[in-house]
Amino acid sequence: MRTAGNILRIVSRQSPVLLFKESAWRVWKKWKQSRFNARTLNGHCPVRFRNIPYYHPIPKTWSSTARDTICGIADEVCKGRFPLLSYETVTLGFPPPWHLDFVSGKEWEMAPSGGLQIVRHDGSDVKVPWELSRLQHLPVLGKAYVLSGEDGYRQAAKSLLSDWIDRNPVGMGVNWTVPMEAALRSISIILLVNLLWPLRPEENPWLEKVTRSLWHHCLYIEAHLEFSHIVRSNHYLSNIVGLLGLSLSLEDKRMVARRQSYQQLVERELLHQVHADGGDFEASTGYHVLVTQLFTTALLLLRAAQVEVKRSFRDRLGQMYQWMNTIADQQGRLPHVGDCDDGRVEWLLDDLKQMHSASPPERDSLRVSSLIGIGETLFGSAPSEGVTDSTWYGLKPSSLPVSTGCVAQPEDLPIRVLPDSGIAVSRFGVA
Repeated sequence: MRTAGNILRIVSRQSPVLLFKESAWRVWKKWKQSRFNARTLNGHCPVRFRNIPYYHPIPKTWSSTARDTICGIADEVCKGRFPLLSYETVTLGFPPPWHLDFVSGKEWEMAPSGGLQIVRHDGSDVKVPWELSRLQHLPVLGKAYVLSGEDGYRQAAKSLLSDWIDRNPVGMGVNWTVPMEAALRSISIILLVNLLWPLRPEENPWLEKVTRSLWHHCLYIEAHLEFSHIVRSNHYLSNIVGLLGLSLSLEDKRMVARRQSYQQLVERELLHQVHADGGDFEASTGYHVLVTQLFTTALLLLRAAQVEVKRSFRDRLGQMYQWMNTIADQQGRLPHVGDCDDGRVEWLLDDLKQMHSASPPERDSLRVSSLIGIGETLFGSAPSEGVTDSTWYGLKPSSLPVSTGCVAQPEDLPIRVLPDSGIAVSRFGVA
């Protein structure tokens, strides 16, 4: 938490030009926020949904274990039991109470989001309703529908999303207080629609409702962007990746310019937030996982839209996977360094297996063999461990051009050094 003294020290180190730019940005942001309410209250939705083929499932690669895990999680959700990586599987009912911290039993009122206090010092934790409202159960339900063909999963996903939209009017309640949450939620919604595509004629009213909500998410994130000229983090990154996904998935004449702008911002941010050795600048293995997944999601979104990315972007993202390969053990587990909040963009098989069968004390969000497998498929030859997740996106080994510095298995050296990250790895049993 930043104290007044810390903020003063940070500001005192900045040039007058940078401080002027920061002040101008904050004035501009206030003006954007004032326009936000007017634009959402008029009820006008100028966009339509534009499906891009994010998923290209390869059914023959799915093991029975993977199918059972995904459908098992989906069955729990349909029964009103919600597994979360950070918590126990909790019986909340279907649909769940979206504003409740189910750990403390305390709830947030339905009031304008700008005036809500999210840290209340009463034993409640705002992270609990936020994590539930990231709606990351939706793609799991969608995948269960694709795997099984059972219409119940499709209907459950649509019902869950409709209830969230109805009970969380834009700009109201605790789930409209932080743009990062809206960005991750918008990605979950986009992924669900993609998994359910093509929609049936009778589902058009539902799609219109969802499209309007995505438009509101776009306006909200743009008006409350977590940007700073002085310091920014994975929050801002999640904002612009969410906006990239929204601009690619919504269609009107103004979206073309948005797509180009958000792609440029994401490509630029990778070089800003990630060291040349591939390490995330926040010096946390947990945040490294989240940031890697955010940039990978951006790459897969652009790939689905048949948009080229800069070689520098591919190379640095490949280095992020190399960084994980360097410090991970043979089971794909990373050591715990720095802060870790278990954040994800999309739950992968590693996560789902733990939520399905492991008790909360045994869950470890730094088990990331599935994510490493996606990187190895994108930038090299994939091991069997990561194939199931990779093939949801239609990826096969070396499906993208391999550039110098991209993922490769670490050499059998007893000591590896990541100089920009300040990390040295010593392995036992290496000749």
